[in-house]
Amino acid sequence: MQRAPDRISFGQQIDLRGAGVKILQKEFSELLKEIKEATTDEAGFNFLDQKGNVAATFPVQKDNVDSYLTSPTSDIEILRGNLSPKYKRGGTKVQYIYEDSVDKILEPSVSPSGKVHVTLASGIQKDYDIVVGADGMRSSIRRLAFKESQDALKSLGQYTSYFTIPYEPEDGTFASWFNAPLGRCILLRPDNAGCTRAYLSIMASDSNRKVLENYHSLSTAEQKKMLRALFEDSGWKTGRVLRGMQASNDFYMQEVAQVKIPTWSTSNGQIVLLGDAGYCPSPISGMGTTLAVVGAYILAGELVTSIRAQIANSQDKMPKKLDFSESARLYEIKMRPFVEKGQAIIPGAPAIANPMTSWGIEVLLRVVGVVSWLSRSRIAKLFSWVGSFFASKEKEWDDKLDRYEFVKR
Repeated sequence: MQRAPDRISFGQQIDLRGAGVKILQKEFSELLKEIKEATTDEAGFNFLDQKGNVAATFPVQKDNVDSYLTSPTSDIEILRGNLSPKYKRGGTKVQYIYEDSVDKILEPSVSPSGKVHVTLASGIQKDYDIVVGADGMRSSIRRLAFKESQDALKSLGQYTSYFTIPYEPEDGTFASWFNAPLGRCILLRPDNAGCTRAYLSIMASDSNRKVLENYHSLSTAEQKKMLRALFEDSGWKTGRVLRGMQASNDFYMQEVAQVKIPTWSTSNGQIVLLGDAGYCPSPISGMGTTLAVVGAYILAGELVTSIRAQIANSQDKMPKKLDFSESARLYEIKMRPFVEKGQAIIPGAPAIANPMTSWGIEVLLRVVGVVSWLSRSRIAKLFSWVGSFFASKEKEWDDKLDRYEFVKR
């Protein structure tokens, strides 16, 4: 179920790493093949100086298991709009509901049916054995069912907008990162669809904090007006980017934050949080999609295992009431190490990569310049701040995935 009138056909690049790739290799090899065929073909990542010249470059290494050590660009980068239809494979067994959302939830303990009673915004009321909230960082399921976790959002002090602008030949095939004073950043990422994906990011400071913190209550037009005022003197390609932002129809803005709560399921296991709704690692981690895939895999695996065991131990073909508490408990236990790793961002990020002064930008560029040079040697594994966190996460994750039997053979 989603609020949008149809599947979301737009959005920025997302990447799949480590354990997420391992899951698709093991269980959905054909899907992984399709995803690889639809990647953006981003050739790498450039950091630019104040004149727009390349100060550091990090080419992607295709089909190299250690590519995360040498480039912020993942081997598997795909546009969100190209990924979403590839997961819509339930056929007639799955009902997709659009233009609706959950308005109220009654837990089984207070629901007349003994199931999770859901009232939708459309007025429709339904009972479900289990409700999985995968509705993003500002999850309404979390707000309704996890009353003790209303302060789950942990801000990282940065705000980012995303939109698409027309591609120009000078954009090339590398992503381009440009810093401007006052914690501002422009990131352009050309894709293989004839467009360039634009990001405008800014750190909150004493001079802009009140304006930025209020972004969620502004209309899209008001958000664009605010960003024009904040970025108009940034330099480089700011004029073109702001004109493109004004004309874009896929603009959205969000706070860069993590979601941290003590539990992702209710005591009976019948309401569960998945992905960003339960453990958003923030866009700067590069692990959001991977955590969502791993979480879905573990949750589905534990549910299948538990339900099969309950059916085997029941005298009926299907037990009158299924117990989801054990599958939810094991989901939390097995998923927690992945989340802890995924949310472990570089100390000082994102501020460290978005300096407030020209001097700070110069220091940053010198550092990434050295790292760029090191990334072409074996000692990159010791010094690369770009990839060191991904390295530890991905290699440690590979051995922690259980294998589930989803289809009886």
